[in-house]
Amino acid sequence: MSSLFNIAAGGQAGFYDYQINDSLRFDDGSTANLSKTLPDSGDRQTWTFSAWVKRSAFPSNGTTIFGSFINSQNYGLIRFLDGDGISFVSKISDVNGIDLTTNALFRDPSSWYHIVVAVDTTQSTSTDRVKIYVNGTQITSFSTSTYPSQNYNSIFNYNILHYVGRYGGHTSANYDGYMAEVHLIDGQQLSPTSFGKTKSGVWIPKDTSGLTFGTNGFRLEFGDSAAIGDDTSGNGNDFTATNLSAHDVVPDSPTLNYSTLNPLRKHAGATLSEGNLTVTHDSGGGEQPATFAISSGKWYWEVKQSTQYAAYGLLQVTANPSSASIVSGYHWYGANGSFYTGATAGTNLGTFGSSDIISIAYNADDNELTFYKNGVSAGTESIVDNEYYPDFAAGTSVASTVNFGQDSTFAGATTAGGNSDANGYGDFKYAVPSGYLALNSANLPEPSITPLDDDLPEDYFNTVLYTGNGSTQSITGVGFQPNFSWFKSRTNAAHHVVHDSVRGADQRLFTSLTNAEDAAFTGQSFDSDGFTATNTNELNANTQSYVMWNWLAGGTAVSNTDGTITSSVSANTEAGFSIATYTEPSGSFSFGHGLGITPDMFIFKRRDGAENWIVWHKHFGSPTTNGLYLDSTLGQFTTGANWLTAIDSDTITITSGQVSGAGTKVCYAFKSIEGYSKIGTYTGNGSTTDGTFVYTGFRPAWVMVKKTNGAGNWVVTDNKRDPVNVIDALLSPDLPNVETDTDAEDFTSNGFKMRDAHNTRNASGGNYIYMAFAEMPFKYANAR
Repeated sequence: MSSLFNIAAGGQAGFYDYQINDSLRFDDGSTANLSKTLPDSGDRQTWTFSAWVKRSAFPSNGTTIFGSFINSQNYGLIRFLDGDGISFVSKISDVNGIDLTTNALFRDPSSWYHIVVAVDTTQSTSTDRVKIYVNGTQITSFSTSTYPSQNYNSIFNYNILHYVGRYGGHTSANYDGYMAEVHLIDGQQLSPTSFGKTKSGVWIPKDTSGLTFGTNGFRLEFGDSAAIGDDTSGNGNDFTATNLSAHDVVPDSPTLNYSTLNPLRKHAGATLSEGNLTVTHDSGGGEQPATFAISSGKWYWEVKQSTQYAAYGLLQVTANPSSASIVSGYHWYGANGSFYTGATAGTNLGTFGSSDIISIAYNADDNELTFYKNGVSAGTESIVDNEYYPDFAAGTSVASTVNFGQDSTFAGATTAGGNSDANGYGDFKYAVPSGYLALNSANLPEPSITPLDDDLPEDYFNTVLYTGNGSTQSITGVGFQPNFSWFKSRTNAAHHVVHDSVRGADQRLFTSLTNAEDAAFTGQSFDSDGFTATNTNELNANTQSYVMWNWLAGGTAVSNTDGTITSSVSANTEAGFSIATYTEPSGSFSFGHGLGITPDMFIFKRRDGAENWIVWHKHFGSPTTNGLYLDSTLGQFTTGANWLTAIDSDTITITSGQVSGAGTKVCYAFKSIEGYSKIGTYTGNGSTTDGTFVYTGFRPAWVMVKKTNGAGNWVVTDNKRDPVNVIDALLSPDLPNVETDTDAEDFTSNGFKMRDAHNTRNASGGNYIYMAFAEMPFKYANAR
């Protein structure tokens, strides 16, 4: 299997100036927690709490990170509330002296958050008395916002019982997930830069051993599995561990993120536990994929199950997990020993049962899947080249515990193995086959656009928000000189407008209209950091709010003679984007697109006459009669004959007259670049809250979606109009409407998750295409 991930793994380790080696796994079902009555009445007015957390569950009653407790009228909480906002409460005599709940929602289970709560109630300004930060950024928008009175004494940092991972005296709302580097600083209101820093766009941890902790302060590193609650600050404020064992200290950390099972992509009957490493299927069974997807390399993982009725293997990334087991992908089924392709039985590899540990070694480069039973090979099967999740399916009530390298005891079910991969990562029961690696972020191959080289996705695609002034305006903040800029008023019913440097900055096209190109506004230019606009209607009406999406192509266009006609092309092969202009003749013709690799999607438009915008997506195949109109809600169209007859690494071949006529044209071509962009498909599930999850391999900055098997608007979302979840600012390229405000999706560290059942993006059985661009590759991304 070919891949753009062709640089050696392990570069991530050099990116982090300080390594966190361990975290502690909490399971809310066992009421796991750490507890300590602090030794002194510390500074209740001024203190700071900091922790790195990786969430596993999203229960309706919330999940607690840090709490203090006297009784039901006197307690404090720092927790994820039932709606997944962060809540900070200090209650004394049954009165909430502090009660803050963020509007931002935090429900990304695939990577790590850094949370800081900094208190100084002596401050004169109420909003300075409590500050909450996530990944280095202060949260300022709250659904509940009771700030403390000046000089208020909080219920924290007091010589009473404090908990890590427990909601006071309650057995519910306890923490479920992982924690690392938990701190309390007594007597100082610190900023997040005391605990972390931004490096090439990533919030990373710092060594905190030099901090002054104060009398009640502590630092929990979880480095000693025999003394889990050991305080390494020097204060000796050790915590007592309850329902936590040595196997709960794991190598999953903010600097070495491991795959787990994905609660955003599970079937309705599945229950996850043990830090999302155990899946229990209901009586109907089903499929449960992981948080990491595989498209290249050699990977190894292990699993232990409770009965024979389990099946382990791979699930296609494009498949929705089914409530029936092994309906797609490739699996070895324990009850009859068969290797299944989809639901079809093939080679018999032998049965396995509850006393067995199954290992899977997947060679994605050679498309080979090898299974092991208790360390002995059961056989190797050839599979179809695709992108897959590790998958854990079952046909009846079965619990399976997975090990991606975190815990070779399978949550205490067996003795530890102590085997690591070739890079020294992981704790496996059996020896890892030569050349195979654990599924963690350090082992992920280096993206071609990587923060390791201070080369970021925002250097190639970036979104800018601005306010029109009704005159000439230089719009800055792009970070590069764009070659393609797409504008839309958010507050005015104006058309989407696109400009590119090949046609010229004063030449506009409307994505929602079939109109020919026009040059109604002169003096516009692409500048070193943005665009100068003189258009006072669609681009720059006074006081109107705008969004400008910007792509970097290849600068000045060059002549391209790869096709039967000559095109003028600006191509960025590193970022997989090109702009080509050409004059279409009658009959069949081809033109060069300049990418040097076959595009996954292209959009073209006639410039000198009124015609639809034509969209081709790799989902339609080639040659094809199928396509979409960017300016229309219509679903996939079909022509009488192939309008696209061929597409390859150099050229696009079209038959004139099928979807467009002779004339001058512009074509925007896109290729998926791993870690930077992805062009793909998904199927909606119709859920109003737990919609389809789409894996991109990065934290998205921009997503465009269109239904293909029926009518529906195009929808565009981005990370600047919605810098936090949930994403609800929607624009449609086929409409001149103002921005709508409707819950649509979450962006996560590795993809996007639909959060409604709207026809345009998540109808049950709806087929959708999408194109997405990255904020940060998953290898380095913080949780969102």
